[in-house]
Formats: sequence, structure tokens, C-alpha cells
Amino acid sequence: MTNIAICDDQKYELDIIVSILDEWGIRTKNYIHKELFLDGRTLINYCVITENQVDIILLDIQMNPMNGLEVADRIRKMNENVIIIFVTNNMDNVFEGYKVRAFRYIMKNSMNKELQLAIEDAFKELEDNQKYFQYTTKGKTMKVFYSNILYFESKARLIDIHTSKKTDSFYGKINEMEEVLNDNFLRCHQSYIVNLKYVIGLEGNHFILTTGEKIPISESRRSEAKKAFLWFSR
Repeated sequence: MTNIAICDDQKYELDIIVSILDEWGIRTKNYIHKELFLDGRTLINYCVITENQVDIILLDIQMNPMNGLEVADRIRKMNENVIIIFVTNNMDNVFEGYKVRAFRYIMKNSMNKELQLAIEDAFKELEDNQKYFQYTTKGKTMKVFYSNILYFESKARLIDIHTSKKTDSFYGKINEMEEVLNDNFLRCHQSYIVNLKYVIGLEGNHFILTTGEKIPISESRRSEAKKAFLWFSR
């Protein structure tokens, strides 16, 4: 069962979203548990009480007293993995959405088609989040969920794996790793593989991560990196 929270300060908008999700669930035979909220504070409290058991959040941006971006920022600080999809009437706040790692923006005037496509992609993302990378270091076998990996950095025979919690090292070849990682990861440099999930911008020949770190992009890979970033951020 997938838990989806829907937050919009207009009840008729909530009803439209619920109707679209019900139609998609019946068509695809996916069972969805839905929780509805008319304001962001109530949604935040629900996430706290349930200890972040929400898988996907559909969130309006233009709300009061807290707008959707403020709500998303609060929730993201508690939950690194929840999928946040903004439902909006305009795209003015797209860049701010990158800061909270928004998964997708849905325009309300084309919600019926776009929302179903976004939910399908979100379900695939949930499946990917259960996959993990395994490595051996200091005689111990370690497992790290793909969703928690920021980037890999090759240093001769050693590879540093940078996660949201720590940095660890193991022996390996970055060329071989590139073949086994999923599509969220991009080889942007001879020595770096980055998780596009954590990229919020491009600056010169660098990716900017949500942590503020800058990951180099080699000149030969710049065109591919730009296309991948734009595609992943769509």
C-alpha cells in the first residue's frame, strides 16, 4: 500500500485530485491510501505524528498562512526520501522547488494527464528507493540505499561514497560502477558519479548539490550533463 498525502486549501481542488488518483488506481490496480489536508500546518503535524510514513505528497504552492514551499521545506528537513509533487497554477517558483528536491511540478489546468504520468513515475521512484549499493570496507560488507547516496568520487584505486550521513571508502573501479547504478546516477567527470536527485543547479562546469557542494563536470560531458539535469528536473 502506498500512502499519499494531498494538501490544498481549496476543497474542490482536493476532490479533483482524489478523483484522478482513484481513476488511476483502478486502471493500474494499485491500492492508494489517501490523507487530505486543507492547510500545511496540519500536514506537517501529521508527518510528525506518523513518523514520516507518507510516501508521496501532492502539495499546492499558493496556500495561506504557510505556502507550499515553506511546508515542503519543513517536511524535507524531517524526511529525506518522501516524494514531493507540487500542484500549481504557475511555474514562478520552480527554482525554489529544487531546494526541497521537488519531484515534479503539475499545472492545474492540465492536471488530469500530467498527474497520472507523475504518479506513475513516482511509483517507479519508490521502487528504486528500495534498491541499495553494496560494498566492502575494512572487512565489512555495507549496504546503502541509492536514495541516500549523494555522489561517488574516484581516487586512484579507492572510491569515496558520499551519503547524506557520512563518507566511506572502498576499493573499486568507477567504470564498473557506472554500469550497475540506476538512471538517477550520472557520470559527469572521469572521477565523479553524481546522484541527480540531489542536484539543484548548474554553475559553469559544476553541478550544485542540495548540500552546497560543487561537483565538477568535464568539458566532454557537459552537453550530456546539461540534458540529464534538465530532463531529471522537468
